[in-house]
Amino acid sequence: MLKNSKALARSKSIDQQIEEDRERRQREIQLLILGGASSGKSTFIKQLRLRHGDGYPEVERKRLLTDVYENLADGINILIDNGRRMGIEYSQHESETFASDFKKEFPRWRHYHLASATSPSEGATFTIPETDAITISGCSQDHAIQKQPAPDFSKVARFLDRIQRFWHDEGVQKCFRNSEAIEPRLVYAECYFLQQLSRICEPGYVPTIQDVLVIRKPTIGVKEHIFVVSNLQYRVIDVAGQKNQRKKWIHFFEGVTAVMFFVALNGYCENLEEDSSLNSMQDSLATFDDVVKNQFLVKTDFILFLNKKDLFTEYLKHTKLSVCFPEYTGDDSPDSCIDYVTERFQQRKPAEKEIYCHVACAIDRQLMKTLIDNVMQIIIGINLRLAGAPL
Repeated sequence: MLKNSKALARSKSIDQQIEEDRERRQREIQLLILGGASSGKSTFIKQLRLRHGDGYPEVERKRLLTDVYENLADGINILIDNGRRMGIEYSQHESETFASDFKKEFPRWRHYHLASATSPSEGATFTIPETDAITISGCSQDHAIQKQPAPDFSKVARFLDRIQRFWHDEGVQKCFRNSEAIEPRLVYAECYFLQQLSRICEPGYVPTIQDVLVIRKPTIGVKEHIFVVSNLQYRVIDVAGQKNQRKKWIHFFEGVTAVMFFVALNGYCENLEEDSSLNSMQDSLATFDDVVKNQFLVKTDFILFLNKKDLFTEYLKHTKLSVCFPEYTGDDSPDSCIDYVTERFQQRKPAEKEIYCHVACAIDRQLMKTLIDNVMQIIIGINLRLAGAPL
C-alpha cells in the first residue's frame, strides 16, 4: 500500500512537472534571427535591449569602448591599404611612419576574424587558409599572415593623438573622399567613428547609445538573448551569417515561433566580405529561398526585414538597382526600388506561407521603437495561432 502511495505521488509530481513545462513553453516565444553578415541582426537585438531590456547603462557602454576602437582601427587599416592602391601620397612625413607602425600593431582583425570564422580569446592565435588570405576582401599576399596574434584593441587609446594627426593628413582625406572607388569599401561603422574621432579622443569618452547601435561586431557562432515583455518570455537566437556558418542554422529550426530574416538593402551593389565573387543581395535571395522552403519550417511564418534603407537611398543616387537586377526597368526612386526588391523576395515563398515585410533602418531609434512594437504584436498573433487560442 505504501509503495502504491509513493508511486501515485511520483506520478502526480511528473504530471505536474509536464503541465508546468507546457505552460512555460506557451509563455515562451522563440525567435530565430537569420540573414547574411552585416544585415543588421545584432543591431536589431540592441534595439530590443533598449526597448525591453536594461537600456545599456553607462557601466556597460564603458565596456564597449574596445569595440569602438576596433571599428576605428579597421577604418584606419582600410584607408592605409586603399591609399597605397590608389597611389595617394601623404602630405605629412609622419603619416608614413604611423601607417607602418599601426599596421604592425593592429592588422586587419575583422578581415581575419571573418575568414577564420572563429572567436579566439585574447592573446590566442588563429590560422588563415592561404587561398582565403589572398582572395577575401582584396587582401594582398603581403598581408596574409598565417599565424596572427589577436590584437589588443584597448591599446588603440595610446595611438589616438597620432590617429588624429593621420586623419587630418590631406592625402588621407583624399582617400576617404574617394573610398567608394576601390575595394574594400569602408562600412558605415568605420566611416561613422572616423568622423567622430575628435569626440572619441576627448578625455573620459564613453560610447553613447547611438555609438553602441553603430558599433559593428560580426556574430561568430550562436548568441541567445532573453527578454520578458508583458509576462511573455522571448528567446531570441542570433546565428552567425557568414556563408561558412550557415550549416549550423538548421540545428535551431525546431520549436521556432517565427523566423526573422534580415537583408541589407545596400547589398545590391556590394559583394560579400567573406566571398568577393558573390553579390550580397543575390546571396540573400538565394539564402532566403533555401530557408523559406526548408522542410522543418513548413509551418513557420517569416518576418522579413529589408534593412539599411538610409544607405540604400544614398547609394541609389549614383548606382542603379539594375547593377544587381538587369531586368529592372522601373524608376530610380527608393520606393519603387524597394517595392521591386520586396517582390523578388515574396516570389520565393511557398504559396501557403505568410511573409510579413518591414523596411527598416536599424540604427534609427525612433523608427525602430515603433517597428518593434508592431513586430511584437505580429509575433503574439502568430504564437496564439500556434497555441490554438482564438485571435
